Amino acid sequence: MHYVMEHVYADLIPPAFYTMVYDVYAAGHFPCHWDENWPDGRLWVA
Repeated sequence: MHYVMEHVYADLIPPAFYTMVYDVYAAGHFPCHWDENWPDGRLWVA
């Protein structure tokens, strides 16, 4: 749902977090943890 909302409002705010998480799932991985505070840091992937 959040991924879709990012794309519905993409003309107002560029998609970022949920699009990145979707790409991780689509690559066959699992997002585990976010290091630091958003948008700084990085996503840990298993």
